[in-house]
Amino acid sequence: MDILARPYIADGEDPIEYFPHESRGIPLDLMETCFSLFVDKVIERLDRTEPDLEKLWREVLRERQDDALSFQRTIEATLGYEPDGLSEQEFQDLMKKGQALGKAHLLEALAAFHQSGQSGRSGKTHNNELKEILSFLSSAHAVRGRFNLPDLSHDTSPGNTLEPWELGRKLAYQLRKKAGITGKIDSKMLRDMLGLSEKSFNSIQAETEMPFSFGMKNAGSYTFIFHKDRMESRRFQAARFIGDYCTSRVRQQDDTWLILSDSTTFRQKAQLAFGAELLMPVRLITEHTGGNYTPAHVKKVAAEFEVSPVLAAAQLASHKLISPAEAELYSYTS
Repeated sequence: MDILARPYIADGEDPIEYFPHESRGIPLDLMETCFSLFVDKVIERLDRTEPDLEKLWREVLRERQDDALSFQRTIEATLGYEPDGLSEQEFQDLMKKGQALGKAHLLEALAAFHQSGQSGRSGKTHNNELKEILSFLSSAHAVRGRFNLPDLSHDTSPGNTLEPWELGRKLAYQLRKKAGITGKIDSKMLRDMLGLSEKSFNSIQAETEMPFSFGMKNAGSYTFIFHKDRMESRRFQAARFIGDYCTSRVRQQDDTWLILSDSTTFRQKAQLAFGAELLMPVRLITEHTGGNYTPAHVKKVAAEFEVSPVLAAAQLASHKLISPAEAELYSYTS
């Protein structure tokens, strides 16, 4: 879970006032444990003078013990609903239609629907959206490949928790080092990593009606469906597919489905960091601009490495070489 604190001037009635600007990612299980301890302490201090709070808390704990109900609450939260905002029938329909994805990937897909604003488009429900996507996969323009990558490592012990962008950068650095890549990754290298022929890669047709890109495993190979069409975007999507596959493997998760979206889940953040670090390490931006990070210089380097100026600027901002406000200016660079 991301915790964001922004400084502001309290109006005198706010219970909390934040002074620093801080953003931290906290493992969800740790967050839940701390929250539970906090609520227990509050109830204890109230000495049962607020029975409704204790009753509500017992209901929450009961729901946590019920796997099906707990997952329903997770889906409701993912889609922005209040508890019981989804009827039992809607939940069962959603589970049935998303069965092919599995629980983890269903949540990833629903998070992408919610983030992209696809849900509710033209009066459609999440159920119908998901049904359309799953049926669309059989007729979409797809290319088939097989990952050809060195083994990467990451210590998954509880005490070695990394932020998603830290994990993504670490794995991209490992891949570059093991593959002996010190400069630009050209499209041939990307194709080889994905196991795609030049003809397949160049003939990719973007499925702009899809809210995100997909990769599907079948007998060891993968079918890739791309959401965006420009070559810069295609290369970045390819790098994200590689990042999603590597992240899934080192975290020992099921990698049957690869999903690339604009949502802000751990998986998407790790992918984005991996893709940026793989295609445009910040040290190469510094080397090729001589430390001059004006839009004109950065745009020139981005074109040389076949990435967008926005991606290069995001790399500079994430490494605190320019401010986030300055990075936004690169979106308007012609």
